[in-house]
Amino acid sequence: MSKRFLANIALDHDLLFQFFLTFSRFEFALKSAGFALGNIHGSKPDWPRFGASLDLDMARQDPNCAAAVDYLALHPPWRQVVIAHGLAWDSSVSFTRLDRMDQVLELVRRIRNNLFHGSKFNDEVHSGLGRNELLLRHSIAVLHRCLELSPSVAAPYDTATL
Repeated sequence: MSKRFLANIALDHDLLFQFFLTFSRFEFALKSAGFALGNIHGSKPDWPRFGASLDLDMARQDPNCAAAVDYLALHPPWRQVVIAHGLAWDSSVSFTRLDRMDQVLELVRRIRNNLFHGSKFNDEVHSGLGRNELLLRHSIAVLHRCLELSPSVAAPYDTATL
């Protein structure tokens, strides 16, 4: 990797790599387990249906996942929006209470989208330098708990290779 690339990344490189691999393997596993949408022109994971198949109370029985859900409820990831004079950050979510697993996974996907689509490269606009790291760590905790709760998704996840 070039020095230019590494010099401008404030987050732990191993954490970023772990998140990217975990998320991409998870999406592969979802589709392999039948949580897929699409047609002959393409496919994508059916995150809402997968989230609806899980019980948030069961997920919260794991202390790491419970802490992650609590953090996401209090500090939901922002999303970048287009306004009349450029780009802005919106912290609102489409629900008032985080009480279903599909809602938790919606926030995890927002974190992924912010990173994959280049929206998180300016820490100045976010509250606290450690916020992005916490969002990544909590997302990983949620995804790992989902694997524990869904053997049909865990099997292809565990056998995925690059």
